[in-house]
Amino acid sequence: MNTVLFLIPDNKVDIKKESMNNSFLRTLDEKHADLKKQTEERVFKDVFDSLIFYSRIPKEYVKRYVSKSKIVYEIKLPNNNSLTNYNLYLARLIRPLSPDFYFVTNEKGYTEAELKIRGKEFKVMYKVDKNLKEPLLLESRIAIVIDDFGYQNPEIDYIKGFVKFPVSLTMAVIPGHSFSNEISKQIRKNDKELIIHFPMEAKIGSISSELIKLKEGMDSSEVKSMLFRAFVEVPGASGLNNHMGSKATENSDLMKIFFNQYKKYNRYFFDSFTTADSKCRTICEEFGIKYLKRDVFIDNQEDKESIIQSFQFAVEKLKEGSDVIVIGHARSETYETLMDIVMYKYPELNYVKLGELLN
Repeated sequence: MNTVLFLIPDNKVDIKKESMNNSFLRTLDEKHADLKKQTEERVFKDVFDSLIFYSRIPKEYVKRYVSKSKIVYEIKLPNNNSLTNYNLYLARLIRPLSPDFYFVTNEKGYTEAELKIRGKEFKVMYKVDKNLKEPLLLESRIAIVIDDFGYQNPEIDYIKGFVKFPVSLTMAVIPGHSFSNEISKQIRKNDKELIIHFPMEAKIGSISSELIKLKEGMDSSEVKSMLFRAFVEVPGASGLNNHMGSKATENSDLMKIFFNQYKKYNRYFFDSFTTADSKCRTICEEFGIKYLKRDVFIDNQEDKESIIQSFQFAVEKLKEGSDVIVIGHARSETYETLMDIVMYKYPELNYVKLGELLN
């Protein structure tokens, strides 16, 4: 028998509390009619019953009863994941509820968890059932990257919302703008991952107005200077991705000059993959630079329905068992829609910072 005590961090995020503290977020309640209808039609027996509902564990897999003043849940889970991963999954689901304690005992083939939430004691027993065919998405991870910070005043409501976002988020700041340094500090202060969103020459669209950039014809000393300025503007960045760059990232000679200087910072490179002919992966491997690549742009079309459809495409990739990286942009509609997604539509997904995918 193995006994594990999970310590729940003090800096928990109470999603409902955060929402109530921000008038802008309160407007989200008006936009979830379908979910509200489902919730209103169902009377939750207790807080854990609501947790099961939002986790999307099918109700036929769950048995609830009371024994010796404890509320007991017996849960059967499909075998597309290991029991260890289900333990981590349950811990992620419970954390926002701020339990007074959470004690887990692993027996052969099943897990028992005892916890106390808001004065009520619970016992949760769950095991993997090989006969259950409907999978739960646990092992694959999804990283959300939001580009284009630095232009906007950090006091704008949706910018503040991204900084306080209730799940892990990676925020990409363009260096050389009025608010680049200020928003970078706020991002790090609020435990979001910070990367540099480095302007690079494109086939369509201009970067001529950018103070810090990469374009054809630059030599090594110019690139070195641009990178130095970028890391000063965006202090504490853990990596860098390209802003635009469909022309630059196809140019092997230019990207070799760039990565030869960038490797000195010992940071990863995230390819926004604005062209299928990007040479970045090959050159990063040559220079020993850790490399990640974008899977889905979620807001090329800025309306809510299109953003949701794009995110659902990312979820389909998760079902295939692979980690997924999506890119959105620092816009009001993207923020509101992503809040809807992570709080109501897909709260059970394993949201991580971009850099965690390197582990």
